[in-house]
Amino acid sequence: MPFGLINAPATFSRIMRKLLDKHQQLINYLDDVLAHTGDWKDHLSVLRKFLLKVRDANLALRPSKCFVGYRKLTYLGHLLEPKGISPTEDMTDRIQRAPPPSTKKELRSFLGLVGYYRSFEPNFAALAVPLTDLTKKGAPNQLV
Repeated sequence: MPFGLINAPATFSRIMRKLLDKHQQLINYLDDVLAHTGDWKDHLSVLRKFLLKVRDANLALRPSKCFVGYRKLTYLGHLLEPKGISPTEDMTDRIQRAPPPSTKKELRSFLGLVGYYRSFEPNFAALAVPLTDLTKKGAPNQLV
């Protein structure tokens, strides 16, 4: 990224999203790219396609920051393993042990915590509507 580019992380992330479009086994977060596959042969194939796309886009990777061949990896509260991606057990335990929110601020915090894993819950938005309605401007601050 050029020096002085104010939105460098967002710009790079947008480039990576376009680069990785239609690749289900590749996920990016800011400047990290994660590949998750079911077996080693598929993993090598996905990595090869990714590296060719990086080269074709005239981007560079730093080998000292590349980690290849992990069977299981925990990253940002997610567990990546051959069977797929799932929330980590400690985070699901944290959600289950969370005290019931009693104020709007606590409810917003709780919604942020559970919303991080919304992709694992079908129809999450529809399920969360009763709670998000409690955070609206006219609703009382104390939830009772």
